[in-house]
Amino acid sequence: MERMPCEKTPGAVRNALERRPDWLMGFTRVFMCAAGEFDQKAMDEAVERWYPAACACATPGYMDELEETVRRINAGETDGMVFWDADGNGYDWDNNLVARREAGR
Repeated sequence: MERMPCEKTPGAVRNALERRPDWLMGFTRVFMCAAGEFDQKAMDEAVERWYPAACACATPGYMDELEETVRRINAGETDGMVFWDADGNGYDWDNNLVARREAGR
């Protein structure tokens, strides 16, 4: 089983989200509201909700790659980009089929 890039604890989520201050603010707001009401279920839900974002921030290179992709799209630099669907088909920016993944990959 692959090890997750961060633990599913409030502290680990908070530390990982430091990369994105806007996300950190969102998590902190929701978590602290729940903590202020001593609502353990709501605190657990806040950790659960923000955990995928924390893992993205904690995975080396993932956010850099994502931010570079967004920058390229915003700049109109989409040549050579391939977008994969759930069935393993690759499409270019104009939605033309350009590749298929082999079965089992």
